[in-house]
Amino acid sequence: RIAVTPDEKAAVTRLYAEALEAAEPTQADQFAATLRARAATPEARAWVEAMMTVKQQKDRLERAYAELQRGENLRQALIQMVVHDLKNPLTAIVPSLQTIQSGVLDPHEEEEMLQTAIDECDYLLRMIDDLNDVGKVQHEGGFQVEKEPVCLRALLDDTVRRLTNRARESGMALRVMEMDDLPDVPADPGRLRRVVDNLVANGIKYGRPPEESGRPAEVQL
Repeated sequence: RIAVTPDEKAAVTRLYAEALEAAEPTQADQFAATLRARAATPEARAWVEAMMTVKQQKDRLERAYAELQRGENLRQALIQMVVHDLKNPLTAIVPSLQTIQSGVLDPHEEEEMLQTAIDECDYLLRMIDDLNDVGKVQHEGGFQVEKEPVCLRALLDDTVRRLTNRARESGMALRVMEMDDLPDVPADPGRLRRVVDNLVANGIKYGRPPEESGRPAEVQL
């Protein structure tokens, strides 16, 4: 037998405890089972059980914190996205109303402009409703995506109709490329529209080619 001092025994105990705490859950269970089997006294087995309880509680707290952090990060991303997206309809509504106010349009053009402004107002209302998603993410950890059949060509044509004036004011044009007939896709139409709107709006804002390139100043969908 080798004599072990109390300090040495305490040091070994700390090493076992640190190893148990650092182990992955499956490894910790295996390690604890080995320690229990080799424990010479009830006190030693009780120590193993206590360390395993502490380890399990710590793992649960870490998982809960990670989930809370994920929800908070998603909430912040949603807030930034919605605030950014609110600008797109507003930049379409104001020019439409100003053009109507100028009195230069014929009745048909005026009706089209007014319909554009109405559509954008409806879109704004839907986006404000989407702010509820932030609360759902915060309290429930996510939100429901409502899918339905969406015609991509119709979605792109609608985007062009609504953003053409904005593109024209920036000296740009919008063009939907010729495409084969595509089947409807299952998607959340409101959120998909926001994705397409953002891509086209960014193309209008940042997509102008260099003048020497000879390429047309247009956004192709």
